[in-house]
Amino acid sequence: MARSFTPVDTLASRDRDYDRYDRDRDRTPTPTPASVFGEYGTIAGDHNWQRVTLQNAYTNPVVIFSDPTFNGGQPVAVRLRNVGAQSFEFSLQEPAYLDGTHVFENLSYMVVEAGTWNVGGMVFTAGNIRSNRLSVNGFDTVALPDMGANTSVMTQVQTSNGPDWVTTRTDAITGSGFRVTMQEEEAKNRGGVHNYETIGYLAFSGTATTMGDTLIQGGLTPETVTNTNNNLGFAQSFTQAPTLFTKVATFNGADTANSRLTGVTAAGFSALVQEEQSLDAEVNHISESLAFLAFGGSSGNLVGTQVVAAVDTLI
Repeated sequence: MARSFTPVDTLASRDRDYDRYDRDRDRTPTPTPASVFGEYGTIAGDHNWQRVTLQNAYTNPVVIFSDPTFNGGQPVAVRLRNVGAQSFEFSLQEPAYLDGTHVFENLSYMVVEAGTWNVGGMVFTAGNIRSNRLSVNGFDTVALPDMGANTSVMTQVQTSNGPDWVTTRTDAITGSGFRVTMQEEEAKNRGGVHNYETIGYLAFSGTATTMGDTLIQGGLTPETVTNTNNNLGFAQSFTQAPTLFTKVATFNGADTANSRLTGVTAAGFSALVQEEQSLDAEVNHISESLAFLAFGGSSGNLVGTQVVAAVDTLI
């Protein structure tokens, strides 16, 4: 059967094509609007569960707490539960060999919508993985979008599926990924068993930017932070003591440990790496690097443009 064709007015069709080209050429691309993708604040907490109600609603929230201050000398870590669209709950947990009660510590928290966001050239990537891996069994590897140089990472257990004391450790941070694992108190960590937990992460590249009138600074400290107090300065002073986050960012020492903040000023901060004593009394810890992130003021929204939506990042 012969194919049939419908005749076309070629001159009229050509004119329509030129008109369409002119319209497309003159159209100015609409820039991606900035939007609120997170928030940060400060709160005091002890061993009792508290609920934090958020200012914004989130679809896939990632909650990051700073490691605690050092008001109480006993080892302690922040635990989370019921992370939801507009609230979460937290408490301070001591290892099982202690009595479980802890004085109030000053804490910084932030909530970030999962995905990749640009804030004045500083890039933030947040997400979650699910793991039951303890450090005695190695690390999980997490891929990042190309973050470039000066990438730092903070991690936080988002759930309380396992009742044992637990914290996270990160290592091998690059612009394309990092490694993360959990640690129970040392006497139990050697057993290598923990319930599956959701682990949230926040990676950020760049060392400083401004968000409106808010100064943001972050990065990795030199690998000089031990179990004794270390003084560290900001590249640029804030107008007052900022909202500060710190996490251990290396795995030079394998003993269970997290960071503790001993002071924050407009010019810098002091911190140490604390081991717990469930297995032995020795608390000396080899030099580590800390990831740190500081926001001007005591609370505020995080505003930026979305670069990449949330993806599955576990390799």
